[in-house]
Amino acid sequence: MVVLLPTYIIMNIEKTLQELGLSDKESKTYLSALSLGKATISDLARKSALNRSTTYTIIDTLRDKGLLTTVIQGRKRLYVPAEPERLQDIIERKNELLGAILPRLKGMSNLPSQKPQVSFYEGEEGIVKAFLFDLNAKGEILALGGENTFHEIIKRKVPDYVEQRIKRKIFIRIIAPDTEIMHQEKANQQKSFAIFKLIPREKFPLGAFIEIYNDSVAIISAEKKIALIIENRDIAETLRLFFNLTWDLLPD
Repeated sequence: MVVLLPTYIIMNIEKTLQELGLSDKESKTYLSALSLGKATISDLARKSALNRSTTYTIIDTLRDKGLLTTVIQGRKRLYVPAEPERLQDIIERKNELLGAILPRLKGMSNLPSQKPQVSFYEGEEGIVKAFLFDLNAKGEILALGGENTFHEIIKRKVPDYVEQRIKRKIFIRIIAPDTEIMHQEKANQQKSFAIFKLIPREKFPLGAFIEIYNDSVAIISAEKKIALIIENRDIAETLRLFFNLTWDLLPD
């Protein structure tokens, strides 16, 4: 008994077959063959709304994929579709082939997402440039450090930095050394869209300033006047976890 399916269901099936690797014309021809059982080239062309020459080409590709076979009945050449389970066999075979080469593909990969992108900057202008990338943060900034030398450079070179950050609604949490300057910053933290937690300078002498935002980590040494920007999600997420762990352990 032939079951007639609504057009929208057939269209959905065709789309799914295409996602599984069949072309639009292969999907139409295979479904036509399934609905007809055994069919001549004329029957398949008419049913799938393709011309005969195109149908011949599609039949060849479906036969190569094991989805169509040819039988001779009298003087007629008929085409018979494979059972739908054959599609499952094809997918499993493709998965086996992919699994065999996947390790080599990973070894060949040179995609930016696979390898950290590292940018290096020198001099006062360089460290300021590296620092100002944090104004592109999509969420909060996490910062560790803030020695007087670095603080003074930023105040001198970018006096409106805090205003720029507030305008962009970028919040920052900072673990900083317990210095007079940082005490002043902490006292004004509500106005600067920030929260400070201070740690003993003598016990934790932080020689560099570190920021974590987006998928980036900035490491800046004001004393050496060098800066690194590392762009890698795994590195940024790992350091973000360590920052939050430390943050939670510190008193307000």
